[in-house]
Amino acid sequence: MIIKFQDGNKWRIFDEIDSLEYTHLKNGEAADCQTAALDYTGELVPADKPQEKRVELWFMNKNQLTPSQVIAYCPVYLMNNEGRTIETI
Repeated sequence: MIIKFQDGNKWRIFDEIDSLEYTHLKNGEAADCQTAALDYTGELVPADKPQEKRVELWFMNKNQLTPSQVIAYCPVYLMNNEGRTIETI
């Protein structure tokens, strides 16, 4: 599987995902971040963009012993290995 989301004017892509868990964060809710978490939101939902929703992703691939944690703004695209979207988070 592949995870893809927009970070400002850039796209972030993680591939070779074997397992994935995610949770939507409520407006103003802080994620329980591990020290190596990748937070692409930079802040809690900006006051000028109250409609922005955030999601906390935990995923692993076959080479990892511990899961990666990513926090991003929605939408996040979950794609199959051929690059076709199978779910929009």
